[in-house]
Order: sequence, then C-alpha cells, then structure tokens
Amino acid sequence: MRPLLTVLAFSISSDTGRSGLRTSPSAAAGGRGSTEQRIDRLERAVRDRPDDVDRLVALGSAFLRRARETGDAGDYWRAGRAITVALDRDPSNAGAYTARGVLRLPP
Repeated sequence: MRPLLTVLAFSISSDTGRSGLRTSPSAAAGGRGSTEQRIDRLERAVRDRPDDVDRLVALGSAFLRRARETGDAGDYWRAGRAITVALDRDPSNAGAYTARGVLRLPP
C-alpha cells in the first residue's frame, strides 16, 4: 500500500507545484499552461461534467496553486469548496483526501 500512497502524494504535489517540477516550459513563462488558464479549463470541464470528481479535485489543486502564487486567501476557500464537493460525491476518492491534506498544510 505504501507505493500507492507515494504515487498519490506525487500526483497531487506535482499538480500543485509542491514537487518543484514544472509541467511545461510554457507554464513557467505564463503561457498556455498557466495556472489561470488551467483553472479556466477546469471550471468549464466541471460545468460540462459536474459529477466528474477527478476534475473537481484537479480544480481544487489548481486553486491551491494560485493561492500560493498570488497570496489570495479566497483561493484557499475555493479549493476547499471544490474538494468538499468532490468528497461529497465520492467519499472514497483518495485524491480528494490527499488534496484536503495539502489544503490543511500551512502555506
């Protein structure tokens, strides 16, 4: 079970920037892969498929990333809301629990 937890922790940490790795050069330059654009894409995806728990978790993680980048405390609330909705829809989703744990870490 330990390797599964490692994979889950890495997937959340790389999604939120905690690993220090960038997903693409354009993300570092604020290009196509910027946090703002990722949030826009995920918000549209969640509107199109509101029961997609994985997209809700990804949206929550993107809000966490933006909160760290901008210092906007409202993004922590938005992240918590997306993660809470994901857990309400699928109480066994490990990714949502991991994201909730990241949310509870001090900034």
